[in-house]
Amino acid sequence: MTARKIIPYLRGFFFNDKRFCLIFFWLIFLFSSFPQIVSGQLVMSEFSPLSSEADWVEIYNSGEEPVNLGEYFLIDAAGNQNNFPACDLCSRGFFSLDWNNRLNNSGDRIILKKGELEIDCVAYNSGPFCRDREIDLPDLNEEFPYGARNFDDSGEWVRSDRADKAGNSDCQLLPSPNPSPLPTTTAAPTPTIAPVATLPLPTPSPVPVTATGKINEVKNEAGVIVNQVEIYLDGAYINHWAPEVLTFGENRYCNDAGTVACSLGSHLISLEKSGYETWQTTVEVEAGDYFELDPVLADLEPTPLPSPTVFPSATPTPPITPIVFSSPAPAVELTGPAASEASKSSLNFFPEEASSGQSDQSEKGSVLGESASTKRPFFILAGSGLVLIGLALAFFR
Repeated sequence: MTARKIIPYLRGFFFNDKRFCLIFFWLIFLFSSFPQIVSGQLVMSEFSPLSSEADWVEIYNSGEEPVNLGEYFLIDAAGNQNNFPACDLCSRGFFSLDWNNRLNNSGDRIILKKGELEIDCVAYNSGPFCRDREIDLPDLNEEFPYGARNFDDSGEWVRSDRADKAGNSDCQLLPSPNPSPLPTTTAAPTPTIAPVATLPLPTPSPVPVTATGKINEVKNEAGVIVNQVEIYLDGAYINHWAPEVLTFGENRYCNDAGTVACSLGSHLISLEKSGYETWQTTVEVEAGDYFELDPVLADLEPTPLPSPTVFPSATPTPPITPIVFSSPAPAVELTGPAASEASKSSLNFFPEEASSGQSDQSEKGSVLGESASTKRPFFILAGSGLVLIGLALAFFR
């Protein structure tokens, strides 16, 4: 079939077949009714729909140029719209927008839009889902209540049990536009040419001169990552945990409340965690600087308890027994009946000696009896003589 025959055939098929025309116009309407998601340098990086505090959504500028956030807004599945303030978000900067508990815990969809263009979209739990894909996070719960984007991999959404909500110091507020003065004409008796009003030229906004400091993940001495480490700047807590990116410059603040200034110059950065020693370092920050910190926390050694003082037990002192010295009584020689009585009493007082002495006396009895019988008359005579001599002396005196 030649070209001359094919062209009229196709022309008649496309323009004369009513079924083809209906299908063609239906497809045009279908694709034009859904807004397209345009990939841009602004993306949603983190959000919190299940927190007991206010819901919030964090965005990230992945481009090389600042972006005016006043042209963008967020909208959920119910049509609740949340506008960004008019400020320039710097390159590689973050911005968190509070949403006052508008996001549903059971499920919702968050869309970042610029006018009618959808820039980014994320859906969680029961949705509804974003166009052309399934639910991004179908199982957010109290254990993993935060959604975060994995920029190190494919950019997919993952669950998280902690949040690194960024401050808004990366966004420079834009000055409000000043109204131009209206030209005035001076009435003159003669027609004159009205003076041309000179419009003031807008003063260009100064380019912010900043420096960036990044605190990487904190590890202990064994190389294990330590979570929920508090960051202090010049002794003030900035209400953020490491890792964190700090932007220093004029009129910059490191916390959301705008009370901890992140100006250029010298700063003391401290990291604290229960059970670890405080990590500190001093940094000198100048315009255009970029630095990274890799903190390592040392375990906090327990304070040894003082040993109890042991006092020696008192040794009991034995009682002192007084020693009584007695002088020996003088020996008295007994004769006659007194001697016999004394011998009897001594025998009665020492029965053992008496029993042992009786055998000796029985053996010596015969000898003593004989000597006593021979000496007794002599003693009787001598005693009688002494008595007579004494009586005679008494008489003659």
